[in-house]
Amino acid sequence: MLSLADQSFLTSAQKKVQDVELHFDRLKQTGERIAASHSVESYITGKKSEDGTEQVLSKRIDEIEQRFNRFLRNSNSLEYNVFSYLAFIDRDGTLIASSGHAQSRKTCGEATSKFEAKVSLDFEHRFVVATAPVYHRAAYQGCILTLSAFDEVLDLLQPSLSEPDIFAHLVMDDGQLIIGSDEVAASHGVHLNADILTAHSKKTVLHDLQLAEGRGKMVGVSVPLRNMAASMHMLQPASGFAGGALSDNFALPLLGFSCFMLIFTIGINHLRIKNNRLKTEFGIIREQSRLLARKNNKLSREIERRKSAEADSREKALELESLNTDLQIAATAFESIEGMAVIDTKKTILKVNSALLDMLQTDEATLLNRPILDLLDYTLELENAFSEVWETLEARQGWQREVQVRNKSGDKIERWMAVSPVLNKHGNPTHYILTFYDLSAQKQAEDRVRQLAFHDQLTDLPNRSLLIDRLQLAMKANALKGTYSAVMFLDLDNFKTLNDTLGHDAGDELLIAAARRLQASVGKEQTVARFGGDEFVILMPKLNGQTAKEAALDAEIFSFSILDAFEQPFQLAGVAHRCTTSIGIATFGPEVKTYEDILKHADIAMYQAKRDGRNAVRFYDPALQENLSHRMRLERDLRTAVKQQELTLFYQPQVSFQGAVTGAEALLRWKHPELGYVSPAEFIPIAESCGLIPELGNWILDTACQHLAEWQNNPDLRDLTLSVNVSAIQLHHFNFVDQVLTRLAKHKAPATKLKLEITESHLVDNVEDAITKMEQLRQQGVRFALDDFGTGYSSLSYLKKLPLDQLKIDQSFVRSLPCEPNDAAIAKMIVALSETLELSVIAEGVETEEQRDFLHSVGCDDYQGFFFAKPLPHDEYVEFASLFSGKSPHQTDSANRAAS
Repeated sequence: MLSLADQSFLTSAQKKVQDVELHFDRLKQTGERIAASHSVESYITGKKSEDGTEQVLSKRIDEIEQRFNRFLRNSNSLEYNVFSYLAFIDRDGTLIASSGHAQSRKTCGEATSKFEAKVSLDFEHRFVVATAPVYHRAAYQGCILTLSAFDEVLDLLQPSLSEPDIFAHLVMDDGQLIIGSDEVAASHGVHLNADILTAHSKKTVLHDLQLAEGRGKMVGVSVPLRNMAASMHMLQPASGFAGGALSDNFALPLLGFSCFMLIFTIGINHLRIKNNRLKTEFGIIREQSRLLARKNNKLSREIERRKSAEADSREKALELESLNTDLQIAATAFESIEGMAVIDTKKTILKVNSALLDMLQTDEATLLNRPILDLLDYTLELENAFSEVWETLEARQGWQREVQVRNKSGDKIERWMAVSPVLNKHGNPTHYILTFYDLSAQKQAEDRVRQLAFHDQLTDLPNRSLLIDRLQLAMKANALKGTYSAVMFLDLDNFKTLNDTLGHDAGDELLIAAARRLQASVGKEQTVARFGGDEFVILMPKLNGQTAKEAALDAEIFSFSILDAFEQPFQLAGVAHRCTTSIGIATFGPEVKTYEDILKHADIAMYQAKRDGRNAVRFYDPALQENLSHRMRLERDLRTAVKQQELTLFYQPQVSFQGAVTGAEALLRWKHPELGYVSPAEFIPIAESCGLIPELGNWILDTACQHLAEWQNNPDLRDLTLSVNVSAIQLHHFNFVDQVLTRLAKHKAPATKLKLEITESHLVDNVEDAITKMEQLRQQGVRFALDDFGTGYSSLSYLKKLPLDQLKIDQSFVRSLPCEPNDAAIAKMIVALSETLELSVIAEGVETEEQRDFLHSVGCDDYQGFFFAKPLPHDEYVEFASLFSGKSPHQTDSANRAAS
């Protein structure tokens, strides 16, 4: 019950606050309307009189006031007079004119003008002050100020008949009482003080407020005013607060509820009557809707018909636009960079474009209505071709071919002509379009492609492909006419040396100069081609002479002229460089040959010229081809033999003059499955040329160390030395020392029994490197012998530096002993030199007793050769060495048998 009373009390307070706020809002709105009134603007600005603003307001202030009151009544702003004082203050704050009470004027004089519409309170004089700015043509002129007494607000705060005990007051936030029904409260014995007025300023109900004087406790509520520093306080005696809600205050709501139900019932009945009337009206409206729907259907069909017609019109417009675009495109294409003409079915020119006129150097009038054949270089072949053209075109197919067109000057111009028929809707040709394409760029491109395909890019000479084509033509001509031709294969001598010393740019410059010199040396019938690298080929398609010998003589004479052309030095970057060439010639006649054989024969002859000292001419010899084929077979079989370990080591015994076997030299032997034993002099050069020497040398060294280790288990063999030949490639390998020591360690062979034989020529390239490696191995016990001494350069300046243990007299000096004085002198010199250098000496190739005895007489006591024994397989050598380890092979019959 108390909660309901509180809610009712709070609702009543909020209602009064809303009334007061509405009152102030109306005051503000009224001030704004007054400021916006045209009458105010006219009077204030003096637009209707020549007098000034102050004079106008002073004379007509009463009239203005009447107009304002009438304006307010017409606008229904308030039912009572809104102001008790009216004034106009200019923009400087000076009072210009006013009307109303004197007290009001005093208040106005103290007011401050602000350039905004607002409502404020004058607490001292108890007035509501409303101001509103006045503008004329967007320029501020001043403001209107009105004053209203608080008495009008007080009427809103008086207790109503239904709430006789509720007292309302307006109180500032600092507790100052502005206005209220305190007189009425005093008549009921209620006196307010500042503590009660400032107790709270919230929307809440306050119970049991103890008054300083009066009738005991009160119930209060405080509600703030919007946009003002004030609030409204309402008080009601606490006695009978809840009970009143259940008695008189409760009866009134019940009576109100009954009235509400009566009114609600009357309203429902009124609504039912209104509903029936609406149903009748709805039936009329529905019938009207049916009629409207039928009309709408007719209108929709008409709209669809018009839309369809519009779509057809739009489609035709698009077709016309597309046709126009096609015509524009066709016109643009017709005026292209290619010459074009339109002719009819009678082959008459109807239209030409500007490109064709420029090509023919003529005007349009000259060409129109003329036969198309007048433009072309007429030939019978062309006329026949045109007959085929029209047959093709009548079949509705295009046609094209290369033609020659004559311009106005009579010059012939090559063009590619394409003819295309123009068909009507029935598919029959009505016109023909001729297009003349310029072929010059295409022909230039074809010439460039042909140039790149058949010519060398560096020298611009014919390349291998073009040479072969011309060579095959020459072969066919020889077969038909019985003539002879020749191919010369040329290779520049020492060209690699030039590249390595002066660089590839100088090499290219030499190739270009040599090509020019060769071209200048031949005639128009001969072909000079670059075959690759520094190789050139000259084709002489027709030689003078009826026989092969006469033709070869003609080719030889021509080749000498080529050699003479290379006698003069070439200028390379301003430096004179002499270059010669080696020439190989292969002639061929009516006999059937392949061009590969001819080129191969010339190449073989060229290499023979190289071997014979360069700057020479050689003809192909069938024996050379046979030797080359044999060599190629040996190279192929040798590679297979190395992979399948078909090579073996033979050992040639080395003996002293006393007859004791002192050691052996390991010699490589190859037994070919078909050819038998192949001489080392034949297959060793092949191994060197094809790069097999490193692999063979490592295998020989490994096998020799293995056998040397096995000898240590035989008392008759443990003191023997084993000599192994070392190639230059092995010696100059960066890992040569490690390779030797690794194999000795692998087989546990004694290093002091291993003797490495080195040829003089191996030391020429890098003698210091050889000395270093020999010193490293010699420190480990390995011995060194200089093989074939006297056949090479025999430089004594480095011979004394080499860490040698033995010199070996070559068999070329031993073979003629003792009859040849020079060989005898050389043998004596070698023995004397070895004594001077404190080296041992051994002679190889000893085959007779006289040779042995002479060598002994000059101081050489160690030998090897057929006089003692041939190279033997390992097992036979072991048997031989064991048998003659302590005596001469020539001292017993068994020794003779072993030697044989």
